[in-house]
Amino acid sequence: MSKQKATMKDVKFDTQQVYTAMGAAVDLLIKAAPAMFADKPEVELQGKSKHHQKAA
Repeated sequence: MSKQKATMKDVKFDTQQVYTAMGAAVDLLIKAAPAMFADKPEVELQGKSKHHQKAA
């Protein structure tokens, strides 16, 4: 009674179905917590800020 595992070449993803599900999840979040997106920054900064000094 062992089940055979699917290898990566046997697994296929339906991209359109995945993006439809992601869109539905985002719509649900926007309806459930609209204030969550109210105070978002215009530009999201990631990582350490880098200050480079230009050569004179």
